[in-house]
Amino acid sequence: MIASTSSAEQKLNFLKVLEQLTSKLREQVLENQLLELSMKDLEGRIARLGRLDVSPSTTFNITTPNGSGQVVSVQVDNGALSEGTLSSEPSIYIHGEIFANPVEEYSDKCNTKLASPTVSVQLFSETQQPIKNIDSTIPLFQTTLPVNITRGRNESYSFVCKYFDEQAGHWQNDTRICKTIENADGTVTCQCYQPVTHAVSLDYIQASENDAESVCDNPCGCISRKKPLASWAIALIVIGCVSGIVLAAALLIVILVAVGKPMLASKEETSQLKQGAVEEQEYEMY
Repeated sequence: MIASTSSAEQKLNFLKVLEQLTSKLREQVLENQLLELSMKDLEGRIARLGRLDVSPSTTFNITTPNGSGQVVSVQVDNGALSEGTLSSEPSIYIHGEIFANPVEEYSDKCNTKLASPTVSVQLFSETQQPIKNIDSTIPLFQTTLPVNITRGRNESYSFVCKYFDEQAGHWQNDTRICKTIENADGTVTCQCYQPVTHAVSLDYIQASENDAESVCDNPCGCISRKKPLASWAIALIVIGCVSGIVLAAALLIVILVAVGKPMLASKEETSQLKQGAVEEQEYEMY
């Protein structure tokens, strides 16, 4: 089984074995039948949709395996599964799972935190081949998930449905894949256009630029929101500084010139006195 201390490699190896098991179980499911799969760290539901089924949707609940008693509601739009290339499938298997310790681990950060169970909703053909990249104009399914974090009236945070991008290997927020609906009872509904592993996160939403005077509530810290000086203001500052330097230099030259003249005159007088003393001494000698 998968534990919280299991490595990524151990989780992947377990999933390979589990997929072989669930593939055999899906083959035994009859049309319009719901099979429940329950393990220590896993809860799953498998439903088979046949072409003779005229009901608008297939709905089932999955209880989280962590013992909290939380329930995730899964509702698949049968009409969406009859569009495009899916219309040629004799029957489609709907496989929903919740792992207590999923492989697609969500990494909490300062501005985002996992707020719900991680749910996987996948589709399989009659030959047990995964059905991916579906071209649908309406959501294939929607899940209503309980959240374990209270947002309250704080408008700086928002619940967001994210999906795990298997190719990129990380979680993404893309409304073309899953849209978010916050319900009045505190749950969150994710409407998804592709069969994906998804969950709800609580994210910090960046405040608007016009809110410069508000108190910083960004959990990652805030940068200064003061607007930079305009180019004309910077030019005036530079001109003012240069003018000040030129004026100071000119004043210093004036002072040096003013002080230099008396000093020069004093030197000339001293030289004349010395010259007079020398001539007087020479006259006395004669």
